[in-house]
Amino acid sequence: MFGSDQGDMYQDMADDQLAVQLSQGKGLGLADMLIRQLSNGVSSTTAVSPAPGATTEDVASPEQREKFISGLMPHAEAAARELGVDPGNLIAQAALETGWGRSQPGDSDNLFGIKAGGSWGGASVQANTEEFAGGESRRVDADFRAYGSQRESVQDYVRLIRDNPRYAGALNTGGDIQAFANALQRGGYATDPDYARKLVTVADEVRQRIAANSFKSGSPEPINAQGLLRMSNG
Repeated sequence: MFGSDQGDMYQDMADDQLAVQLSQGKGLGLADMLIRQLSNGVSSTTAVSPAPGATTEDVASPEQREKFISGLMPHAEAAARELGVDPGNLIAQAALETGWGRSQPGDSDNLFGIKAGGSWGGASVQANTEEFAGGESRRVDADFRAYGSQRESVQDYVRLIRDNPRYAGALNTGGDIQAFANALQRGGYATDPDYARKLVTVADEVRQRIAANSFKSGSPEPINAQGLLRMSNG
């Protein structure tokens, strides 16, 4: 920065490393870096953010991410049929909200960070999260819905998106992740002003991993969100 010998030395080292990366055909790695940063959690009204001091080292490994996709795929496919969206987009939102399953409120199986509003009659758990107000973030304690299984969490999410008019624009968007993400942000799913862009970025990785692997869902049971008890619009 100040034209010192040490600065020149570090610049030479950086240039050498850049040349190695480019020669290996891996580019600059900016996409990977962005995904690592986003996967720590998302700052929203619904997501449980990583603990203060968490670094980009504290993220899910590629193996963990693929396991997350594989495990959630049957539920995502069933939910996608109800909502008219690509299952990969639902998996991407769950990955964004939970840091690939590593950051959920307690042991709640809450994959989509849905809060427990006053009309919620089921179990709940309190967790520290991050919200945005006036363009600035702050950490708060909030009550989140608690579920008995991932399937129950997905069922509740389907009911929320399908039955709440705020999210009508997200329905039947198929594989258009940008339309899906924008509709969620417009509906107020999260206070993070960058939520839609983050979701699109994570969805891109999910699509790549799905394309590179054979994630077989078997025969998933249909989502029956209508039959769930103690559900509310929250």
